[in-house]
Amino acid sequence: MTVDFYSIGSNQAIDDIKNDKFALEKHIKQLSKYIQSILSNSDCFFLGIYGTYGSGKTSFVNLVIKELKSKKIGDDINILNFNPWEYNNSQELCFAFYKELFSKLDFKSKTERENAAKFILQTVANFSSDLIKKVPSSVTEILPSYAKLGIAGVKQLASLLKSKKESNSELKEKINTYIAKNKAKTIVVLDDLDRLAKDELINLFKFLRLNADFSNVLYLLLLDKNMTEKLLCEQFNSKYVDKFIDAEYFIPQINHKIILSELTTYFNFLNKSTPYGQEFLAILSVMIGTMRDFKIIVNSFEILRSIFYNDNTKQYLVNLEQLFMINLISRFDINSYFQLRDEYCTVILSTAKEYLSSSNQERFSDNLMKICEEISTQQNIQTLIFNLFTNSMNFAETQNVLSKDISNPFYYKMYFGIIENEVVMSQDTYNEFETSILKNDTVEFINCYKNLQQFNDAELLEMYRTFIESIKDNYNKNEICKWLTEVILSNNLIMPFIIIDYFHRNKEKEEQLIIEVFEFLKSIIQDDTDTTPEMWECIYKNLFYQPLIHQDKIKNLETQEDYKNLQINSLLYAMRKREYKFDAIYRYCWLINYYSSDDKIKTELLEFLNKEPIAKDNFLEMINKSNIHNPDPAASKRACKSIVLFADNELKDNININIAELINSIKRII
Repeated sequence: MTVDFYSIGSNQAIDDIKNDKFALEKHIKQLSKYIQSILSNSDCFFLGIYGTYGSGKTSFVNLVIKELKSKKIGDDINILNFNPWEYNNSQELCFAFYKELFSKLDFKSKTERENAAKFILQTVANFSSDLIKKVPSSVTEILPSYAKLGIAGVKQLASLLKSKKESNSELKEKINTYIAKNKAKTIVVLDDLDRLAKDELINLFKFLRLNADFSNVLYLLLLDKNMTEKLLCEQFNSKYVDKFIDAEYFIPQINHKIILSELTTYFNFLNKSTPYGQEFLAILSVMIGTMRDFKIIVNSFEILRSIFYNDNTKQYLVNLEQLFMINLISRFDINSYFQLRDEYCTVILSTAKEYLSSSNQERFSDNLMKICEEISTQQNIQTLIFNLFTNSMNFAETQNVLSKDISNPFYYKMYFGIIENEVVMSQDTYNEFETSILKNDTVEFINCYKNLQQFNDAELLEMYRTFIESIKDNYNKNEICKWLTEVILSNNLIMPFIIIDYFHRNKEKEEQLIIEVFEFLKSIIQDDTDTTPEMWECIYKNLFYQPLIHQDKIKNLETQEDYKNLQINSLLYAMRKREYKFDAIYRYCWLINYYSSDDKIKTELLEFLNKEPIAKDNFLEMINKSNIHNPDPAASKRACKSIVLFADNELKDNININIAELINSIKRII
């Protein structure tokens, strides 16, 4: 398998029509014709070039300027690209602007130069009276003819400070006269105006209109009008920008079909046959609305692709479509990305388990949409997240632990770049794992397991996948899985993906397998008093953290009872563990509701919470209405009401004082 990685260049503006990917040539020619008509007039003109952030304003204007230069009038146009964002204050901006502008204008006579110098000095003096003392050497930089005179030039300029006989308007009129005699036109491109602070923007507008509206000069003001007006609306009305411009031009919106076409050129997995359907592609084309978005998304995703590509196996570690959707979420709603990564991980996976348990698509969809609305207020992001997890339920339906789906808990964090232990697995480690299994050597496998603890779940799963897929005979695969299951459960090892894979390979005889596993466990657990917390954690993590089989599918009554009892004990102990607490409490509430008439489940919970203060605190935290980690608050509330009713009716006067306080706490919460 050969994989090509792409780079479509940096986010720099383009200046060649050959690099235009969005068919803008027609618009470029139209605007250049309009600008030619403006330049036929000698009046100063301010043209607003409007577009959202990243829409390609700079590139568009670059191409327009190039189009103008290709015409006959091109030789008579001076182009000044000036970025006010580069300067720290109004004084710096003023000096820099005049230096650039006057370098384009040819002041030939001494009188012209002196008038220009006086105008600059008086303009700067308006900004700061103290600055006037520092002006001469700065002005020599602006007027090169004075700079050539060295100290003499500075002295001449200093003497001009004492001869302020004319007003700024009079001096500007004289400069305009000189400029008007000159046939050359000047286009001043002012970029990144929407990056300026409010005061900087206001001062710039005033400066341009009062002190820089020279003849034969066309100003192109590049900004996001909507953003700029929002910035200024606190002090002025929403039409403030219109006071400073003579005409406006909005950058044409990019055709969504072109965006999709460009994306599918780079990524062949984005096509009409994608399982995420046309709705995903439609959202995608709307979200990627600018060239900047397009470039950043493509280049960022290429970095991810290179990270998640395994050179040894020639395969990707994750599902590319799902990785691409996560990349989109991080680009357009970074807060939602962090919530998915950190806060909603448990909720999403628990919701998937609920779907697996109930096979109720409608209920799952309702719960998932509720989660999406909590995560983001943006409808496109909500739909994106909903589609992402709805279409990834293939894992929940099949329980194929070898699936690289985002709903596979062994892979979920990897989609967010979270690798808990970044240790590279050596070939020797893999060989030890393989050899111990093929030899059915329990001691060697346990020793190997201890060494494997330094690796994260996804790496262990990849190791197991590589090994199991190398076994061609299905019978041998089943025998290996059976042996591994017994070794894992009898030695308190935690490798749930192996047991899940074992059940997945034998779905036609699920109940028989669960009976065999429970019989094996009963042979280990002869007496509850001898069972250690580590063993219950092992049972919970391997069998119930990702439920192997739903109660409804177990027809044997004795097996049902065994299944229930194992869940009760393992879930109770898991409530104490920080990493499992919310899932274990959620599943225990589900048990209370499912076996609503079984008071033993409620009794054991109350007695356990009374003995385990950490578990009690975790339980009260989970059932709190504001807890975002609870995938089904309504179900938790039903379970709590059942507990309270049981305590009030059955325990009555025999209730332990600590349990009574716990019941009161539950009452206050619900």
